[in-house]
Amino acid sequence: MKTIAIAVAAAFALAPLAAEARITGVTWSTVQSPAFGGLSFGSVGQYEKLRGIATGELDPNDPRNKVITDIDIAPRNAATGMVEYSMDVFILRPINQANGNQRMLLDFNNRGQMRLGRLNNGTVTSDPVTAADAGDGFVMRHGFSVAGNGWDYGATGAANMKITVPKLTGLPGPSYEYIVADNATTTGFNLTFPANSLDKALAKLTVRHRLDDTPRVMDASEWEYVSPTRIRLAGGAPFQQSWIYEFTYVARDPVVSGVGLAATRDWVTFLR
Repeated sequence: MKTIAIAVAAAFALAPLAAEARITGVTWSTVQSPAFGGLSFGSVGQYEKLRGIATGELDPNDPRNKVITDIDIAPRNAATGMVEYSMDVFILRPINQANGNQRMLLDFNNRGQMRLGRLNNGTVTSDPVTAADAGDGFVMRHGFSVAGNGWDYGATGAANMKITVPKLTGLPGPSYEYIVADNATTTGFNLTFPANSLDKALAKLTVRHRLDDTPRVMDASEWEYVSPTRIRLAGGAPFQQSWIYEFTYVARDPVVSGVGLAATRDWVTFLR
């Protein structure tokens, strides 16, 4: 009964933090215990991995959130007036947490790809499974727990960490793309946001060989829209390798991408 009482007290102690953090729910889709094929890490022992989806909400009137561009016009929950999001979440922790160092490492991913594998000299993956994925186990041998979450709305890939943020459907505005092909075979470029119009007079594509060169405005006949979300050079010619192309145009349907950073803030607070 003492154990039950301690657990209840701990739950009540955490409740205000959870409410303040605005993480409204977590659903675990994958639980691997033990992880890494049962590999053990020195005195810390075995680890377990959890992956799932967290939902959250932001108060657009909170001063900490009002700095997010366009959150004031983002779609809101009709009942609560909150701006909602959902994101992939990840936790890696010692099965016997008493053996850990009682510290959490936030893996702030790059385009959805976690960096844990780099620290461990192992496989770079956001979904480690095998003993090989653990590499030399540097992080685990030192007893760290690891947390990750989707924050970059542009992240793709089945295993990478992604987030769904509000979209401002139909809203037009200026947009800019910096295009550099690292090969000689790239024949098209996907735009971050769809063009509001396919009228090439409303867009401009420039090119330069080196960064110090003066950009040349390309004639409208030198490039074309493949679709509202893709452009290419005339006739499908490849972009010059390592040359710098810059595309400015009127786009539509932007997203409130700053929600991703606030979601990371609130995920960390929730875990604390």
